[in-house]
Amino acid sequence: MLEKKFCVLSVAISIISQIIVICMFFGVVQRSDYGAYESLAMSCVHEGSFYPTETQIYQDYLFAPGMVNMLVLEIQLFGSTQYHMIINLIMNIFLFYCLWIVACNFFTKKVAYLSVGIFALLYSTIFTVAITCTEIPFLLLCLAAFAIIVDHRSRNRSIFFGIAGILLALADWIRPIAVIFVVAIVVWMVIHKLPKEKYAYLLLSMVSTICLIGILSKATSGYFSFQSTTSGVNLVMIAHDKSVGDYDGSVFETPVSIGFIEDSDSKTVFEKDSIWRQRSFEWIKDNPGRYLKQIPYKLKRIFIEDSWADLTLPGDDFFFKKMPKEGRASSEYNSVMMLRMIKSTLFYIVCILFLYSLWKMRKHIFTEKGVILLIFVLGLGSILPFAVSSRYHYPFVFSMVIWASYGLSELKWFRSKEQQ
Repeated sequence: MLEKKFCVLSVAISIISQIIVICMFFGVVQRSDYGAYESLAMSCVHEGSFYPTETQIYQDYLFAPGMVNMLVLEIQLFGSTQYHMIINLIMNIFLFYCLWIVACNFFTKKVAYLSVGIFALLYSTIFTVAITCTEIPFLLLCLAAFAIIVDHRSRNRSIFFGIAGILLALADWIRPIAVIFVVAIVVWMVIHKLPKEKYAYLLLSMVSTICLIGILSKATSGYFSFQSTTSGVNLVMIAHDKSVGDYDGSVFETPVSIGFIEDSDSKTVFEKDSIWRQRSFEWIKDNPGRYLKQIPYKLKRIFIEDSWADLTLPGDDFFFKKMPKEGRASSEYNSVMMLRMIKSTLFYIVCILFLYSLWKMRKHIFTEKGVILLIFVLGLGSILPFAVSSRYHYPFVFSMVIWASYGLSELKWFRSKEQQ
């Protein structure tokens, strides 16, 4: 099979490329959010606790607690987080397998092979291995849960639905958008008219795991918590007249700024999150037009490129050229942006094939195959209300890849090549 050979070759190229990337950046100091995760984890180890601790509960927000605690375990086992790149590589390999199972059960083996092959070659897939990001473990947990449930080998045994519920709760501990997969799974279960017993196993195991996480959190911090509290801070950054929908740290700088909280050190992450959300809702209520006008920019920002994974890696030569400090006002900006777009070529091809497939296979959108699209729709809907970044398309890009592969597999040229 042509597509099987393509898949095997693509996965081999991807793994070799990831190993090269690991060798290039092994042991580098992580920056931005990725460095923050490591710093929080190291603080927990020094305090002899897990995240969050009693002191961290008074920081600005809870930041991917599942991810931070994963790093805490790594530090306890290996003494540092420097081996996380190798763990990322291993998780990526399992991710390819879970993607194959999901695509195979919704479509055909042909589509599954194409999906894995294309996903493996995406620039973000290869370079996320070098950063301490939430994207890989989050998507692995969600896709593993999805694969366990839809796979014909496990769907008839209720215990596997319980395992899937645990995986989804752990994913939610890392990023609070795991609910999009929960909804998609439940819709799939309704379509297949599964017995109520399986719903019970899925939901009860998920809720039980969330409660256990919350109880453990209360033991370390004094407060029941089970996920990030970043919705308020991500919303308040775009809740002002000058915002276009991007991150804006200036909203926290002065007492007259919407994000400034007086005596913030005495307030918990939950209090700050509540204050930011309340202020944001008030602004949105008074300025619905300004808020909605941000959507076109946000969509452009989300899909403009797929090279986000190397932005925080060291180096400023031609290939890893960073955005100039002057931003869009600099003449250098266009050349750097062009480089980032070249790196994103395969992603753009996926987007084009995705749109083609939606049109060509539009009769199948509201069938079982549309459950994969539901993840895309819910994923996009879950991030558009907040400040956005190009890396935010990662959790649902696999659904675009699957449907793009579906359209590709039905092209006359591809089918004729297969028959030769």
